[in-house]
Amino acid sequence: MKPLHLTMRVYNVGFGDCFLLRFQYQQARRHVLIDFGGLGAPEGLLLRIAHDIKRQCGGKLDAVVATHPHTDHINGFAGLPGSVIASCKPEAVIQPWTLRPGAPPDALEFFLSRNRSALDNLARMGLHSHYVRHGSASGLDELLPGVKTTVLGPPTLKQNEAIRRQTSRHPDFWHIRPGARSPGIPPHARWLARRLRTIAARESHELFSILDTAVNNSSVILLFDAGRRKLLFPGDAQIESWNHTLGKPDLCRMLNGVDLYKVGHHGSLNGTPKSLWKLFAKRAPKPSLARLVTILSTEAGKHGDARRGTEVPRRKLVQELSAQSRLINTEDFQGKLFEDVEMDL
Repeated sequence: MKPLHLTMRVYNVGFGDCFLLRFQYQQARRHVLIDFGGLGAPEGLLLRIAHDIKRQCGGKLDAVVATHPHTDHINGFAGLPGSVIASCKPEAVIQPWTLRPGAPPDALEFFLSRNRSALDNLARMGLHSHYVRHGSASGLDELLPGVKTTVLGPPTLKQNEAIRRQTSRHPDFWHIRPGARSPGIPPHARWLARRLRTIAARESHELFSILDTAVNNSSVILLFDAGRRKLLFPGDAQIESWNHTLGKPDLCRMLNGVDLYKVGHHGSLNGTPKSLWKLFAKRAPKPSLARLVTILSTEAGKHGDARRGTEVPRRKLVQELSAQSRLINTEDFQGKLFEDVEMDL
């Protein structure tokens, strides 16, 4: 049994991610929800989306993927919206290895405490729980016949020690403004910085950047290989995590054929390394029929600073996405709750 068609519903959650994938088979459908959250999104909006997800999947989710424990990716799994998703009784819940029960406390602790309700619901709602890392089984292959799912991230610290650090400047970033300096950590936050073994305080952009990077580099990165199509979902993975994959020629060859790319980290300057972007052979200007589809779920003004060239989404990246791909940008939805992307497999 192989899927014939994909419908990807892109929900307008503002600054956040929420995607429902429907794999259409000859006589069946399989549904995978990837993330459910929005920064500042009211519970009423998330509840409305949760009910739509339940209608679309006929009350049954095959799998839920929570890429990492940032609020803008998982707060929909808390409260009433989370109860609706749990009622869809997913067969499997996929999360990064850093969230497995008994994992030692580390730089994720701050975000775990903020999102405890959502994480507790995720831990309970699936018949099976899978905590994945680079190279591990995804837990999805049996649920999605004819679809191969490769886990490209996150790496473990043994696989790639670099994810402990944040690279402040790199030619792979979508800027650079020479000479720009970032403020140090404010005095009232230094107690927390001491707990973060991922980076020295003097090397950081700001307190949020330290926390943000530690969690972003724990993002699950999934590559779906379905029929003639490849679909890449990297959560908020940043360059430190990507470098583990981009240094492997066999994986780069796999990425070469990507048909649909969920833009990493809402279009930040370091969420889509230029070396990754250049791998996508299906980048092409209009009117190419085999054009790469890119999905950008974002909201301007939430993070970063245009004066420092760190605004999210990054203007230079959005220009490139618009020129070289069919860009689906939630900023263009103009009040619509969702938009469907259709793709024959």
